[in-house]
Amino acid sequence: MHVSLENFFNDISPELLETADDMLQNGQLVSLTKTEEDWYCGEVAEGSQEYQVGFKISPEGFISNLRCDCPD
Repeated sequence: MHVSLENFFNDISPELLETADDMLQNGQLVSLTKTEEDWYCGEVAEGSQEYQVGFKISPEGFISNLRCDCPD
């Protein structure tokens, strides 16, 4: 997946955006850290489970390499 930050809300499914918004509103984003140039890693909690997330934001403003060990 290669999504521009400018078009992020248009390019991501409404279901994924709703889930992400719910998790942010409920304080489920445990951490988000810039680990190296352009790479970010974080942790989200759902119930007693914690999941690792990661993504890259290029200097041109594109999100790519989106990863999550969350169940589908």
